[in-house]
Amino acid sequence: MLTTHRTELADTARRLSLHGTSHHAWDRYTEHGDWYYEVLAHGFKYNLSDIQASIGIHQLRKLEQFIKRRTLLAGIYNSAFAAMEEVELPPDDPGCCHAWHLYILRLHLPQLKIDRDQFIRELRKRGIGTSVHFIPIPLHPFFAKLPLAQHACPRALHLYQRIVSLPLYPAMTEEQAHYVARSVGEIVESSRRVKLGGSGIPAIPIPVRT
Repeated sequence: MLTTHRTELADTARRLSLHGTSHHAWDRYTEHGDWYYEVLAHGFKYNLSDIQASIGIHQLRKLEQFIKRRTLLAGIYNSAFAAMEEVELPPDDPGCCHAWHLYILRLHLPQLKIDRDQFIRELRKRGIGTSVHFIPIPLHPFFAKLPLAQHACPRALHLYQRIVSLPLYPAMTEEQAHYVARSVGEIVESSRRVKLGGSGIPAIPIPVRT
């Protein structure tokens, strides 16, 4: 049953990648094929060129090495941000193997005096490039004109305002990761909202005398 299911999925993927044509369409170029074929789905031109496929095969051989390196760098970030109330770490299910393709930090904006865009600008001043993954579909001009935009995605829109992707790539050094982490900490520290005591007066820590 499982083998049959996998075969069906493979056939569907192959069909969608070749303009939605029937899986034997390319056989028409062989001595055993025929000129007739059918378009069975709304497919795309997704098949790779030989050069792209060759590069992809070699990159796949490095995949485990890449993931191991990204995991190490993500661990540096996690350790640095774990105690910060102003940020939320990316979800990491212990039951899964995280590829750490992206490291998306979530800002708790009510606890900061700056918004996400200002946060990104502060990082840029320190020579750190960041991005946002991703801009919700209803916000793009093309999709905003479609009926889809009438059914906004409130959770995606809310999350979009407070996410920022920090640098994370295999060639990144541990020193660079620590620099990014320190920079995030400095920005959070300088932008932290003052917590107020019960009387509305800023809370002042009182040393414990022994």
